[in-house]
Amino acid sequence: MYASGYAFRETIKSRMGQTTHTRNLLPSSQPDEVFRLAAEGDVFCREIVEEAIPHMSYAFASLVRLTDIDEVILLGTYAEGGDYLRNLLHENIARQLPEVARKNLKIQMGSRQDTETIVAAAALPAIQGHFELQIS
Repeated sequence: MYASGYAFRETIKSRMGQTTHTRNLLPSSQPDEVFRLAAEGDVFCREIVEEAIPHMSYAFASLVRLTDIDEVILLGTYAEGGDYLRNLLHENIARQLPEVARKNLKIQMGSRQDTETIVAAAALPAIQGHFELQIS
């Protein structure tokens, strides 16, 4: 709810209406443009990105602790965040983890193809289960 791509796009829209500091952004600006400008040092865009970081890092740190995973792959809207977002997230997630988990934490940026592959892989067990029930 707070860290989704949808929430990030809504934050961009709402923040655009709250300031006159939009010389680098248009009302139709997309997350990739906000990430690019933030990485280049635009203060307004950095504020937008950094507003989402506490929510994202809390969610990912909780997931890492609960599941003992050591790799996070960002997909969808956040895959466009590049090194700027990856480094910022890594720093914030790592602060919330025990030392052993902190050392192994990796954050990767996915692509549209990765998103489609992961969604299909996640759906496969449900689909197979349905067909197995129909066959038996």
